[in-house]
Amino acid sequence: MLKNKNTTKIKKKNNKKLLKMENSLLSQKEAAEYMDVTVGTLSIWTKKRLVPCYRMNRKVYYKKDDLMNSLVPQEAKKETKEEAK
Repeated sequence: MLKNKNTTKIKKKNNKKLLKMENSLLSQKEAAEYMDVTVGTLSIWTKKRLVPCYRMNRKVYYKKDDLMNSLVPQEAKKETKEEAK
């Protein structure tokens, strides 16, 4: 089978993008440690769609930015509930 130079370049670019994406993604266990919660809690938040996730094959991954952004509305809700009391 002949390999085309352009095909090789495209594969290398795709591999670099994939590596960048993998570096920015956290596994479920890593994300739970990062958020300082249990894996079960993180799983419940994911099922309730409070935290966005990315699925590859059968594994679940999270982006740090998404985790931090998902916390902001929750903290704002807590503050408004405390002010109402």
